[in-house]
Amino acid sequence: MTRLSKGLLAAGLLTLVTALPATAAQDDPVLCLRGHVAGTGWQDWTCTSGAGWASAGAENAALDGVEVRATGTGGRTCLTTQADAKGPESAVCVADGEVGKAGGVEKIASVGIGNTARRTCAEGFVTDSGWRSAPCAEPGFTVQIVAGAYKKLSAVNAKMS
Repeated sequence: MTRLSKGLLAAGLLTLVTALPATAAQDDPVLCLRGHVAGTGWQDWTCTSGAGWASAGAENAALDGVEVRATGTGGRTCLTTQADAKGPESAVCVADGEVGKAGGVEKIASVGIGNTARRTCAEGFVTDSGWRSAPCAEPGFTVQIVAGAYKKLSAVNAKMS
């Protein structure tokens, strides 16, 4: 550390930053989801790698929160939600192994999920309408599942490749 760096650090003008270690990408990353259902609370985690789906919520449930955790992606996993009458929340992006949480007290009208290094696919169950899928998102983008006007998402499934 140089004399200038020591002086700036002592003055509180320089902050030392520790870079997160890069996680090794795996052929089949593991994606885990769980939902918060009104009147029930947090569900157990469901995890998948390969062709299967991780799930949050349940058909015709009142989904009001989602948590995501991934490992072996080699990137960051991002999650965002939107309540019916509000704008979208800021995206929550987490490194491999960390938990990201989005949503709150209100029922969810849309969910976005993606990863900086992986292709992400998702589908959602819309109360009174059934399952909806969206085109998969390439690395660096989120796939959005939108319920539509005056409708709510009750379940979300996602996978990475």
